[in-house]
Amino acid sequence: MRLRQIQLQRKREDQMKLVIDRKTWRRGPQDEQIKLDDPTALLCKDGAKCCLGFYALQCGLTKEQIYGIGEPGQIPMNEDDADSYWLKLVKFYDDDYTSGLANTSLAAEAMDINDDPNLTEEEREQKLIKIFSKKDIEVKFV
Repeated sequence: MRLRQIQLQRKREDQMKLVIDRKTWRRGPQDEQIKLDDPTALLCKDGAKCCLGFYALQCGLTKEQIYGIGEPGQIPMNEDDADSYWLKLVKFYDDDYTSGLANTSLAAEAMDINDDPNLTEEEREQKLIKIFSKKDIEVKFV
């Protein structure tokens, strides 16, 4: 029983906590003019971030690295630059591929949920919490 408690405690300590600030979170249905002037990105011109932008910064990437980038697989980096949490969003290809990076299914699903105009705010948050939890990432909205 004691070993199980220690394992559960370690899992909680190793679990990343992703905090998303609703005030600066770019998601779902937005004013069309905002989308035209400042399309959704990991970090937008106005300082807003999609859910993966918050994740990127909390994984240690800089604002300069993610500014204007549409999705995780577009960030130029090599395998040595990526921490284990960031690797839940990107996967590295062999040298045969030109970009070297692609989005994981977690990243693709998070982008779909983040931008889905048919979800309520509550549905969007619950779906993001659920998919990130599959990768031991606890999501908190503030």
